[in-house]
Amino acid sequence: MFKKIQLIILTGVLLSFIPCHSHIIDNKTKSPLLKDYDSISTYFGPKENLGEQLIKLINLSEKNIYGAFYSLELIKVASALIDAKKRGVKVHLVMDRGRTNSLRSQYTLLRKHISIKATRQPRGLMHNKFCVFDNKVIWTGSYNPTHNGTYYNNNNVVVINSEVLAKDFINEFYRISGSLDYKDHRQHITEEEIVAFFSKKDNCKQKIIQLLNNAEKSICFASFIFTDKDIAKVIISKHNKGIKITGVMEKGMDSFWNMFSFFRHVGIDVKWDKNYSHQMHHKVFLIDKRIIITGSFNPTFSAHKLN
Repeated sequence: MFKKIQLIILTGVLLSFIPCHSHIIDNKTKSPLLKDYDSISTYFGPKENLGEQLIKLINLSEKNIYGAFYSLELIKVASALIDAKKRGVKVHLVMDRGRTNSLRSQYTLLRKHISIKATRQPRGLMHNKFCVFDNKVIWTGSYNPTHNGTYYNNNNVVVINSEVLAKDFINEFYRISGSLDYKDHRQHITEEEIVAFFSKKDNCKQKIIQLLNNAEKSICFASFIFTDKDIAKVIISKHNKGIKITGVMEKGMDSFWNMFSFFRHVGIDVKWDKNYSHQMHHKVFLIDKRIIITGSFNPTFSAHKLN
């Protein structure tokens, strides 16, 4: 008997997906693109090559690709996107302007072949890391297609097969790219298992707080950077009420504003990561071993107010 699981993904986006084992098995698509994918597939880098998994989906795409990348540095990913365009796939990309001139950025190469936009927001980042393939497959998580992101940093990716959810991601792509196709109202999800929220227009921070407040037994977290005092206060409150809290945080992001020392001071079992030479880039919460929060949303002021 399999438990019902709720998955919350914050990738500049927050969504809720509630699958059970039978739903995953029964919901296989007949599309050639998705014949190897269940409703949800998960990947973890660097033990799995996330770049290769992304390229596989790009190569299988037949109609269109919508990609929002904070940073895109892998030449193999850029080449796969260009090849997709050449074989007739409509490829639409948006990147964070601050990363377009980085040393290994593929922005200059891509713009020669593909419709690509750089964000113009005055403050904050376009911190998304998602792709939608053929209006049905969503790729999202903590992973940037960069050299370090692929070969050295700890990251996670979730691939979701949902045409309903794909519509929300595409609409979000329209919003952040400034497209006239953006619909400025909530798309009410018709599938009971899925609810989507997008930062910063939706209050993703409050959704996290609500979920943490509902924890009954345990909270586990892995955070690249954790500076949000309100979320930290909820975790500390739960610890004081006897809820088991365990955490791992990225040592390289230690600072006065990081919550690590606050957690340790009250006796929470939190440790620095063991990826000493590179980065533990996860943004994950696991609540009561049944609710998973993951994606690119760091519990910080910037993620809540600016990105």
